[in-house]
Amino acid sequence: MITCPNVLRVAASHNCACRGHLVRVAGEMLTHLGPEDLCVISPTVLHDIVTDVDQAQQKQESGGVSSSAGLHGERACKLVDTYMEQMVAKGALTSETFKMLSSATKNYPRPSYDSLFEVLLSVIKLGEII
Repeated sequence: MITCPNVLRVAASHNCACRGHLVRVAGEMLTHLGPEDLCVISPTVLHDIVTDVDQAQQKQESGGVSSSAGLHGERACKLVDTYMEQMVAKGALTSETFKMLSSATKNYPRPSYDSLFEVLLSVIKLGEII
C-alpha cells in the first residue's frame, strides 16, 4: 500500500492513460485499511487521492459515462473523517491539515457533518487556531 502513492506520482508525471484507474484503485485500497494503518499515509497523499478520484469521476460523467459518485463520495468522506479522528487521537492533527483534508471532500455529499464537527472541536481544544 505504501507504494501506491509512488505509482500515482509516476503515472501523473508521464501522463499515463491509466492514471484515473490507478487513482480509483488506490482509493478502494485505502477503504480496506484499518484506522491505525491509515495514519501511516501522509495527509497530502490522502488529499491528492481524494481530489483525484473526484476529478476522475467528473471527467467520466462529462464524457456521458455513468458513475457511482455518491458511493465514492460517502467512502471518501468516511475515509477522511476516520483519518482525521485517528490523527486527533494521536494529538497530531493541525488546523492546516484539517482545512486541507476537509476541503478535499467539499464536492461530495455527506450524510452527516457530525464527525467533521467533532474533529473540528478537537482541533480547537488542542489549541490550534483555524
